Amino acid sequence: MIKRAGVLTVIIIMILSLISGCGVSQDRAAIEESAMAPDENMDQDMSRTEEDGGESAVDYAGKQIIRTANNKIIYKAEISLQTKDFDETTQSIENKVNEVGGYIESSSIEGRGIQEKDPRYAYYVLRIPKEKFEYIKKTAENWGNISSIHTNSEDVTEAYYDIEAKLETKYIQEERLLELLKKADKLEDIIALERELQEVRYQIENNTVTLKKMDSLIDYSTITVNVYEVEEVTIVPDTFSKEMKEAVKESGKLFADFVQNAVISLIYIMPYLVLLIILIILLRKKAFKYIVFPFRSVWSRIRRKKD
Repeated sequence: MIKRAGVLTVIIIMILSLISGCGVSQDRAAIEESAMAPDENMDQDMSRTEEDGGESAVDYAGKQIIRTANNKIIYKAEISLQTKDFDETTQSIENKVNEVGGYIESSSIEGRGIQEKDPRYAYYVLRIPKEKFEYIKKTAENWGNISSIHTNSEDVTEAYYDIEAKLETKYIQEERLLELLKKADKLEDIIALERELQEVRYQIENNTVTLKKMDSLIDYSTITVNVYEVEEVTIVPDTFSKEMKEAVKESGKLFADFVQNAVISLIYIMPYLVLLIILIILLRKKAFKYIVFPFRSVWSRIRRKKD
């Protein structure tokens, strides 16, 4: 029995060593693959650029890094709030906008006041420096009771750089047309060149205006604020059904993650489980043989004596 136990221990140690060795080799392979991937992608982009006959591979790679580091994102938010002190709230909004270096793009105030049975309503379109966007959203909690707040962002990086590239191309066309115009001596050629030059300059102006508008929206985020004057603020608590839906949703997500991880882990250790099951079956058969056979021989001897 001691020998069999020793053999079983050695086999189990070998199985665990194989599993750990497999894990290490997989991790090492993953590290090597991640280290090589960026170089391969960059080589493909560079070769594609050179084949297209455009800018050099080095210039292209440099611009890609700059674009990634300078994503063009437009942030917008809409805030609705209630207040019992309308004048103080509106003054706080205007003061905070000036404090962060923003400006009020448009505003309007309607109504005569609670005392006149005509609650006032204020509407603001605020332009806030993008680095102060989250700060103003947080500060809005001090203006009154926030009934709703919605935020969205739009990544316009690709569109921005496409327009910028078109603008550069148009400037090059303008220079070439001016050179041709200097050399032209026929009236019909001069008229055709001037017509083409006028069209190119029109496109340059349009692209320039578009870029300026995009720069304004990117550099200064837009926050719309709706202010409602009330006698008593209304706090809407989360309903039980809403909380239950959120709990079920979160529970389902956790369960799905657990099942996914369990299946992946099972696939990794399946060969070793099969080997371990076969080993257990073999050992059980041997144990059964050593335990049952002695009793069988004793029973045979007893029957012989009776006979």
